[in-house]
Amino acid sequence: MAIKTEAIDLAVFDDEFDYEEETEYYFYYEKYPTKEDLMTEASFHDRLIDYIKAILDLMFPKDKNFVASDLGLYLSRNRMEYPVGPDVSLIKNVPWQAVRSWHMKNAPDGQSNPPPDVVFEVGSDETWGKDRRNKPNRYARIGIKEYFAYDPRPKAGRWANQPRLYGWRLVGEGNQAHYEVIPDNEQGWKWSEQLQSWLQPDGSYVRFHTADGELRLTAEETERAEKE
Repeated sequence: MAIKTEAIDLAVFDDEFDYEEETEYYFYYEKYPTKEDLMTEASFHDRLIDYIKAILDLMFPKDKNFVASDLGLYLSRNRMEYPVGPDVSLIKNVPWQAVRSWHMKNAPDGQSNPPPDVVFEVGSDETWGKDRRNKPNRYARIGIKEYFAYDPRPKAGRWANQPRLYGWRLVGEGNQAHYEVIPDNEQGWKWSEQLQSWLQPDGSYVRFHTADGELRLTAEETERAEKE
């Protein structure tokens, strides 16, 4: 199943602005919260985000890679652009940086950064529909190579057998780039090329495994296992 994307027309965003004197904030939503920023999250939502970050931090050291949560992604110089902020982003081969946003085209300081290689969204009552239906198209247009959405919420009744893990991979180039759904293996796991890992749904967690099926551990889990 492929999700087609339309060519993104950034001309509307590329008007030349007269830069005012430098301030700490250039984009409106660097200073003011988005709707997502104002949402309260369940404890299992935050716990899973912390877990995913801990796994990625160990796999991709911050001296060479950038793992972030709620990093605002911008595609233009439009001061009022509404950013998308994945729950977790991984940008490989870029050292960790103390930034609040990530500009991929004509940033005020003249830099243009690569898009994240992988992003994760952890579902909530308010976001799960958009995570599955709207965000794949947007992330494909940004050029994010893989996108995973996971639903950690307790499931019961008619929702008990609904999938928890969804994944998409970018194929094609330029205006032909689009997402294709990442299929499950016989165990219901999905393979991430960018992470070289199997992703396994496990209740309120998504687990990471090596190509051989060995469970990847956080630094804390590794230390605890060594003491046992």
